[in-house]
Order: sequence, then C-alpha cells, then structure tokens
Amino acid sequence: MMLQPTSEQVELRKKLLSSTNEKEKEMIRKRLKEIAIQQREALKDCPFAH
Repeated sequence: MMLQPTSEQVELRKKLLSSTNEKEKEMIRKRLKEIAIQQREALKDCPFAH
C-alpha cells in the first residue's frame, strides 16, 4: 500500500519549488508539515502505514 499525496500537497510542493520568496517558502513548509501531522494521526492505528 502506497500513500499518495493529496492534490493540495502536490500544489504546495510545486509552489515551494518555484518560489523565490523565503517567507512564502516558510509558510508553505509549515502547511505541508501540518498536513503530514494530520495524516500521521489519521493513520496511527493502521499497521501498514508505518
């Protein structure tokens, strides 16, 4: 089972790679981290997701 990124994660990653503004990059990284934490919590009882 492979975990696929959400469309929001894909768009944020594209913005992160194309951005030159450090403040914007930091905001994008923060949002990506929030999403990762939410996914980890949602899958914490799934033995195949770790």
